[in-house]
Amino acid sequence: MQKFAIVILGPPSTTGFGKTTLAKGLAAAYVRWQVAQGVCSHSHAFVHMASTIDTLKDHNIKPGQAIVMDEFRPSDKEQNAKLSEEAMKILLDVRNLGSIWTRYGDTVLPPTARFFTSNAATPYTWVADRFPWTEPMARKSFVWVISKPLVQQQPEPSNVANAAATNEASRFVCNLV
Repeated sequence: MQKFAIVILGPPSTTGFGKTTLAKGLAAAYVRWQVAQGVCSHSHAFVHMASTIDTLKDHNIKPGQAIVMDEFRPSDKEQNAKLSEEAMKILLDVRNLGSIWTRYGDTVLPPTARFFTSNAATPYTWVADRFPWTEPMARKSFVWVISKPLVQQQPEPSNVANAAATNEASRFVCNLV
């Protein structure tokens, strides 16, 4: 997480499989480790959640914190209007300070862990035909493609009472710092 951005993908059929929960859990573990290493204090231990780069501008992100870009779609020109191939390289570069031009000015990203989730089947479909998935992006990221549920599915609402009575209900708790 200090060398590579983590990209967690899965086709639309994997909605509800736990991609976001995994990203949040990894981000929280990373931040706890950064606090234990003395990189950041308890009072500055944060996991920043966003789905566009524009919204990160006001987050005041510091080294030792983590960023989770949930349902981030580089291919969507409306969601990330100013995103370019060069900006993607900066976004995936967790080791260096980077500045990305957005709708409302530059967004500065310090060296920090970055996690991305999306309903794309591959990195190539994640960026789509907006720009190619190139070697500089690939070598800065670790990509997981999820095909099976990562967490046990919750019972259907009509069966919740029955499942709770028979102890079949499961819980997955992700403690964000």
